[in-house]
Parts: sequence; C-alpha cells; structure tokens
Amino acid sequence: MTLTFYRTQDVERLTRQLVTLVESANTIPTAPIEELNILCESERREILFEFNDTKKQYPTDRLVFQLFEQQVEQTPEAVAVVFDEQRLTYRELNERANQLAHHLRAKGSRSGAAGWSLRGAFG
Repeated sequence: MTLTFYRTQDVERLTRQLVTLVESANTIPTAPIEELNILCESERREILFEFNDTKKQYPTDRLVFQLFEQQVEQTPEAVAVVFDEQRLTYRELNERANQLAHHLRAKGSRSGAAGWSLRGAFG
C-alpha cells in the first residue's frame, strides 16, 4: 500500500515556488531571505487580489449594528467570532456589545464617539 501525502497539484506548486525562490536568490544574491520572492507573479496576484476580493453587497437602508442585530435574531446560537480556542455565538457577542455600550454611555460617551476593538471582547 502506498500512502500519498501530497496531491500532484501541491507538489507542482511547491516546485514552482522553489524555482522562483532560487531564481530570486540568483538575481539578488546578497538579499536577506525574507526579501526573496517565493511566489510567481500570477500566484502573488491570486493571493493578494483574487482571494481577497470579498466585497459583498448589503442593504444600504440599515446601519451595520442593525444588520448585526438582524443576524442575532436569525441565528443566535451560530458562532460569530473565534479567537484562539474561544468562540462567541451571535447572542453572546451581542450581549457583550450591549454591555460595552451601556458601560461607555455610563462613562459619558455619546453615539458615534467610540471606535471599535474586539481585543477586549474575549476573556
């Protein structure tokens, strides 16, 4: 029985990347390794632009928090965010967002005055 760990397309991709790296090192032999290219231009374009082309149309008649609250109503127990091993459902995230909003209002914040950060949302 033969075990295959890599698909043919993966081996071909790794081979192209190794060739690109060697060519880059040959072109600029004094460059530090972190400055050498491993991706050919088409792979770089695919990763930087095509994979990241995630624009979505969304209703423009509602604000983001209204769209979020609609999602909470539709799927309250679905996972909304993941950080390391911690997960929050839409319901839990909404509860924490509301707690934060009440806390900020109690401290004198007014609507639209606070920026967003998820760093403190976990823990």
